[in-house]
Amino acid sequence: MNKSFYTLALLAISIGAAVAGTTEKFVKSKPEKVTVYMNGAQVFRTAELNLTAGQSQIILEGLEANIDQQSLQAGGKGNFIITGVQYNVHYPELQTYKVNGNDAKYNKLIKQINDSIVMLDFDLKELYVKKEVLGIEKSVLLNNRLYKGESKKDSLELLKNGLIFLREKLMNINLELLKMEKQELGLTLKKNNLNARLTEINNDLGTQNYPVQTAKTDYRIIVDVIADVATPASINVNYYVASASWTPIYDLRTDGVESPIKLTYKALVHQNTGADWKDVRLTLSTGNPHQSFTIPTLNTWWLGQYINKNNYKKEKRSMDYDDSKLTLSSKSGEAYGNAGPASTVTLQDAEWNTNYTTMTDNYVQAEFEIKLPYTIPSDNKTHIVAVMNKELPTKYVYKAIPKLDMNAYLTARVTGWEDMNLLPGQATLFFAGTYVGQTYLNSVETNDTLSLTLGQDKSIVIKREKQKDKIKEKLLDNDKLYTYAYEILVKNGNAKNIEIEVQDQLPLSNNKQVVIQKENVSGADYNENTGVLTWKNSIKAKDNKKINFSYTIKAPKEMPIAVR
Repeated sequence: MNKSFYTLALLAISIGAAVAGTTEKFVKSKPEKVTVYMNGAQVFRTAELNLTAGQSQIILEGLEANIDQQSLQAGGKGNFIITGVQYNVHYPELQTYKVNGNDAKYNKLIKQINDSIVMLDFDLKELYVKKEVLGIEKSVLLNNRLYKGESKKDSLELLKNGLIFLREKLMNINLELLKMEKQELGLTLKKNNLNARLTEINNDLGTQNYPVQTAKTDYRIIVDVIADVATPASINVNYYVASASWTPIYDLRTDGVESPIKLTYKALVHQNTGADWKDVRLTLSTGNPHQSFTIPTLNTWWLGQYINKNNYKKEKRSMDYDDSKLTLSSKSGEAYGNAGPASTVTLQDAEWNTNYTTMTDNYVQAEFEIKLPYTIPSDNKTHIVAVMNKELPTKYVYKAIPKLDMNAYLTARVTGWEDMNLLPGQATLFFAGTYVGQTYLNSVETNDTLSLTLGQDKSIVIKREKQKDKIKEKLLDNDKLYTYAYEILVKNGNAKNIEIEVQDQLPLSNNKQVVIQKENVSGADYNENTGVLTWKNSIKAKDNKKINFSYTIKAPKEMPIAVR
């Protein structure tokens, strides 16, 4: 059969089917695969059926609410042609009743009120999604090191501009959230008024006459097809829904100072789409389907046009931020899980479900394909999905700042995480089977090495004392010379050698009349911008180390000097 004859035959069949009427087929579909984004999800469904000859409407019912119609796609396998696809919301018919012989009036009124309530629910869900996105953006800003006063920038101007930028961004976010709260209040009041109106109608009609609404609103996709003969068919559709998301969390575990850090990458997935996802193949994506794909263009720059320098500085500063880096800041919190009790029977190690994850990095976004089936019900609750495990090269170093705290803290310095596409998220720390606390992985700023604080080691004793015999004051004409000296003693009570970094500091002066000179810093690394002294030492088991440093301050004799 040549192509032209087939086309004519198919056209004749379609015209005949249109005259004879279109066959409607209601089918149930199963979600086979779901790609969950940080906000939203792409759902892939398949339905199997037998088509009759002619034109048919395949109605896939019982789908998710709030389907984005612009994202809707359809395909299939079989001897048929797809002529169209559309999204449809089917509202159940109300029961009929009579009140004083006039049933149509109340029937129509109740349907209008119910339709309005449904649309208000959609508006409220849209507000919830927007508030959630702004909340995430606000959380990232609040965890910025600049906001916490931990920035390493040495320029006062950069710090000032950074704080202005953070203040403006937080102000805009808070004002937008306040605006949304007002909108949410207005929509809730409207919904309450409509529900109150339904109650009034119920009272007017009497309980025995009030229509009982038992059926739920049905969300459907309708696929129009034409088949020249009866044939088995497979219809597949995919579309985007908003009421779903995932956020990353991490477990960081180590058996001790001779073991590497084991990082477990997990995802907290939730969805409230109105349809359960049972035994689906999950893919977690870092992409944003609502991201703008429009490339910006440069407008003509006419010389002499007024340019706001403050705005220019803000824009330039925002472009200078490096979002590829990662830092950790410790804080307490609850663990998401811990190891179970040890078994006395020697068994084969259980497999992790993270062994069934494949990561794909396609330059603009990373995707984690989970090969084990997962069930994510539509309950808006958090469901934990394991993504991957990895052992990371780790160096253990003690750190102490005896000027502020006489304790030594064990830190783990971790490398090799760069290829894991880590996102900002909570991380739970476990050391030697014991829960330590939580940290926050912040991708706004970073170093090549992750530094984790694992707790204090009471086996290391530290003392910091002034050397009173070396503290002096001396007059030099109109100036006074102050000399200060300190000694730091570090005792290693462990049965093993340790690496320890000890930090102290010298004061800095922004007054030209005050001159500070370091005298003896015992080979410390000195940061001229911050005044911080850092000693890196190896101390043998049961041994100790003394660190001495001193400095002088020259200032006008009438100027009071306060040194801690």
